[in-house]
Amino acid sequence: MTFTFAQVFLAALCFYFLVHSVTCLAEIIHLKRTINEVPEPLQQKIPLAQHQKAAHYDISRTKLNWLEVTVTTLLIVYLTAGNGINSISDWLMNAVGDQFAFHWMLPASVGFIFVLIDLPFCWYKEFRLREAFGYTHQSRPHWFKNYLLTTVLGWLTVLPILWIALFVWRNSGPYWWVFGWAIFALYLVFSLNLARRLVYFFYPNRGETAENENLKKAIDALGKKAGLSVGEIRITKACDKEELPPAFAFGHRQNVKLFFRRDIYERLSLDDLKAVAAHALARNLSHMYFQAWFMCAAAAFFVFAFLAWFAPQSWFLDEIGFRVYGPGPYYGSVLTFALVALPVLLFPFRLPMDAFLRHLIFASDTFAMKHTGLKVTVDSLIELFPSPMRHSSVTLGFFDLLFSHEPSLMSRIHYVQNKYEALQQAEEEKTLRNDSLTVLHQLENVSAALVSKQEQKVKEAEARDARLLRLNHQFEKILVDRAQYDPSNRADHSLAQYKDPHYEQAMKDLSVDNRHHPMYGKSLAQAVSALFFRLKQCIKRMTPAAKLKTKDSEPHHEEKVQQSVPVEVPPVEKYAVQSVDPIVDLTEASDKTASCPQTQDLPIKPEETEQDSTDSDTSVHGFDILDVKEASSEVVQEPETTTSDETAESEQTDTINAEEKNTSSTALQEKAENLTDNTDNEPVSGKNARRLKAVKTIAQRQRELYAKTHPDVR
Repeated sequence: MTFTFAQVFLAALCFYFLVHSVTCLAEIIHLKRTINEVPEPLQQKIPLAQHQKAAHYDISRTKLNWLEVTVTTLLIVYLTAGNGINSISDWLMNAVGDQFAFHWMLPASVGFIFVLIDLPFCWYKEFRLREAFGYTHQSRPHWFKNYLLTTVLGWLTVLPILWIALFVWRNSGPYWWVFGWAIFALYLVFSLNLARRLVYFFYPNRGETAENENLKKAIDALGKKAGLSVGEIRITKACDKEELPPAFAFGHRQNVKLFFRRDIYERLSLDDLKAVAAHALARNLSHMYFQAWFMCAAAAFFVFAFLAWFAPQSWFLDEIGFRVYGPGPYYGSVLTFALVALPVLLFPFRLPMDAFLRHLIFASDTFAMKHTGLKVTVDSLIELFPSPMRHSSVTLGFFDLLFSHEPSLMSRIHYVQNKYEALQQAEEEKTLRNDSLTVLHQLENVSAALVSKQEQKVKEAEARDARLLRLNHQFEKILVDRAQYDPSNRADHSLAQYKDPHYEQAMKDLSVDNRHHPMYGKSLAQAVSALFFRLKQCIKRMTPAAKLKTKDSEPHHEEKVQQSVPVEVPPVEKYAVQSVDPIVDLTEASDKTASCPQTQDLPIKPEETEQDSTDSDTSVHGFDILDVKEASSEVVQEPETTTSDETAESEQTDTINAEEKNTSSTALQEKAENLTDNTDNEPVSGKNARRLKAVKTIAQRQRELYAKTHPDVR
């Protein structure tokens, strides 16, 4: 979809009208909402009545501005779409007839129409409304005189300039727009109120030197803090106060020349003058006024380049209702287009430029706040505000951007306060960050020290291990060398094969047949019954009557033993484990005696065999041998109690063996009787009873064997 130039122009015109209308409406609503409350920073300086009066004044001006924008928009529509410019062009062409005069008078005529339309609005805003609110004391003739001098004479002054521009345009060929841009850039110096400041730049002696020593010291301190030096402080003339700011400066950081407006110098205090000087130095460091002129000149450069491209063409003029005469270039029509349509088309691009200029003003306020403090900056802004106040201090920022190009008082105060809070927060965050970094660095240093210390320990340990390993290698080498070169070194002899001394006995024990063991083939019931029978026998022997009966029956028993035929008793080795118990040694001695040839050759009677077998059922085959084993095990478990008994029994056994070799059986019988007597004297208990029974049994068997082997002895 393509758009014609007329459609683009109408869209830009609608945007222009809507933005101004919405902004004016929002400003009126905002002023009505804040009319009954004075801002907190201004409560001590501005009373509520004055604040309300200023609000009503701004509401009336805003309504008038809205009406002016509406009328201007309708005039532009009439001039373009309503063939207004075409009517003026036809009248001028018929009246003048000269083409050059036509191109000169057409833009002048259109400009005069805009001046006439602006006259009633300007008169009502600048005189009638101020007079109604008491903000001016001028008379009506005096105001009209000033208006004619500034507006009408200004328009008359533009006419020769326009004629010169057209002449240069026609005679300069294709570079006419460069000369036109240069003339416009020069005109911007006067329109931006820079001309009077340039006078003080080229003629600084126009202002007188300030003789305030306190002010000089304060400015010097401010310059040192800001990193610059102020060479001169001067006061401007009183007649120049309408065209100069409160303070301005020239120079860049070294030998800066500072100028105060006279009324400001005489009215403000030392702190306020210091803040105003900070503003001026900030604007000088940022080259605010030069940047404003440069931006406007750069925008004008592109506009003139655009016009140079459009001047030989007529299609865009035809689309918006401009009639052209003759061949191009169409100088008058292009200049008229620049007066009527170009401000509307460039309106979206003008807003960023104005916003940038406002940013420079806020930057100067921030600079003053940093070097003089928040309170001093706010107080100086309030003091610079005209008193009595003519405009409200709470106007919208966008409204100021459209109509006044400078922010309102409260906008500047709020910006400075917000900036101060942001700086304080940034300073606190910086402090916290520095503290955290300090702690982090300390922790890193401590950890690095610990790591280095640990690494040092590891290195020392590695060095120590390496040194020990080197010493071990050296020692091994020395030993090897000694072993190789020692003349006394001989070959080692082979060791004899080791033989276990108990190997034969162990093999013999393994080859023993246990089928002749008393418990071989017996059941658990028989073992339990034999155990109970044995316990009954022990209980009977422990009673005093049983002991007396035993003593009385000993002679009869001896006679019976003498008359009986000895029975061969199987050796105890077959049933008992080898032990150092003397009771077992006695058993082995008796076995050796029983194995004599004399005993083996003796005949055995059947009756005696049955009687002996009957007795042996309760003695030998009735767990006598087991009692001997239990007695030996009890002796091993209680060495402190049975040590003396074992020693005596071993001595007696050795004595019996010696006498047996010498064939003295009498001594053996006496030793057995002594052993029996010694054993009877001990206290009777369960274990001792079994031990006593075993000893008695062995002694009885020795006596029987002795009787068998020595039948001659009675």
